[in-house]
Amino acid sequence: MCIIETMKHITRPHIICHMMQTLDGKIASGIPGQEIIMDYFDLYTVAEAKLDSKVWMFGRKTASSFAEPFSDLPHSESEDIEGDHVAQSQGDTFAVVIDTQGSLRWDKNYINLSNQSKEFHLITVVTNQTPKEYLSYLRDKDISYIICGGDNVDLNNASLKLSQIFEIEKVLLEGGGSFNGSMMAQGLVDEISLLLLPRVLNKKDAPSLFDQETSELMTTNYRLQSFTELERDVLWLRYAR
Repeated sequence: MCIIETMKHITRPHIICHMMQTLDGKIASGIPGQEIIMDYFDLYTVAEAKLDSKVWMFGRKTASSFAEPFSDLPHSESEDIEGDHVAQSQGDTFAVVIDTQGSLRWDKNYINLSNQSKEFHLITVVTNQTPKEYLSYLRDKDISYIICGGDNVDLNNASLKLSQIFEIEKVLLEGGGSFNGSMMAQGLVDEISLLLLPRVLNKKDAPSLFDQETSELMTTNYRLQSFTELERDVLWLRYAR
């Protein structure tokens, strides 16, 4: 009874999806090595700083750009790998990554972002199906992880644990279209902070802002909170649900 009452009072963080897109809704070219929006990264960073968040959240594909090349897992001496793990060396700035298959490799328990001076300590979201060897690997690296879901990741549970365990109140979601789409499908995007760029890609299979694979019609309505005209004909739009 006490546990149930306690869980009722746990609130999840406010999640802001902060992204850039072209006029036709594309966030990347879909062609490796060919960028279409990064020459506006300076304006993106200015807007990002005004959102004032200490926590970033990425899907596995985006997080892989910060990780080491894939390698076999080293031998681990860890034996107790039950439950969530909170690293001893953590600050108040975090990078939350999804890695249910245990494919990302790290040389330290934090990442550095090009436009930030602080270290962002890693929190890996895994499931009950994530290999135990990988959980041992994360413990040996002193990397925090939270177990959320069985066969599929439970993103809602993950958001609750971010609040409950790490006392996180605000998260910037900056994933790819697929991960953003998964967050949207579970009703976890409270706000959209969007830089609309004066550019058209005109490529059908290029990634979009939200790319959930579904045959169902699912719409989420937002209301315009503010719009700001930035340099070089860029509009910064902020929507709240």
